[in-house]
Amino acid sequence: VDISNGILVGRPYGGTAILYNKSLSCNVTVVDTSNPRLCAIKLAANVGPILFVCVYMPTDTGDSECMENYIATCANISALYEGSDAVHLVVGGDFNCHNESRFIGCLREFVADNNLCMSDCNRLTDTFTYFNDAGTCRTWIDHVFCSTVIDSLVQNVSILMNFITSDHKPVAVSLQLQSIGNGTKYYDLNRSNSCANTVIDWSKVNERDILSYKISLDCMLRSVSIPVCILGECDPTVEPQHTIDEY
Repeated sequence: VDISNGILVGRPYGGTAILYNKSLSCNVTVVDTSNPRLCAIKLAANVGPILFVCVYMPTDTGDSECMENYIATCANISALYEGSDAVHLVVGGDFNCHNESRFIGCLREFVADNNLCMSDCNRLTDTFTYFNDAGTCRTWIDHVFCSTVIDSLVQNVSILMNFITSDHKPVAVSLQLQSIGNGTKYYDLNRSNSCANTVIDWSKVNERDILSYKISLDCMLRSVSIPVCILGECDPTVEPQHTIDEY
């Protein structure tokens, strides 16, 4: 932080980080956000690729600039998600926003646009994550938002009140989630010939199984290179059926 240029406004000594167990390294890809308020990783999981974003949103200083910065940061996260191949999104951090905040409309629009669930708000009531040094103000401004499938895997959400690390309390979220390669069930359409006759009993699969199958199928279909001729732009002297048979 450059403290030589005038008076600093808000909380200038903020930052973001994502820590993960080194055993997950082979399944984690660090994503460049090009934004000091954001950091992100992509995790290859049994429900498909998940984009995890840690955010430190602008503080409300009462002017139009902070509102513009807030909207821009939300847009940055949306663009990051849209530009990735992740099928799920988890966003957590200091949103500097509560129900009475000027930012609440912008935040709710961001949640709706990305089909997210307010995972902490939907499970907790009458709590807080921030308190000022004088102890006269308590607000709930730190949140965790998840895509619908990830939200369904949330086992527990809690505020760790016993941690005294700053004027913010950590938000803890437990997920029933596994990364690829740790013995999890994940549909592999590149099966060996010995499994070619395997038939899936669809009456026994759950929503996550179907989603995993769809993701695998989609990845395989994307790798299929279809000749232009089959798409209707072939030589009129050549029979379409002949082209298909050749393919």
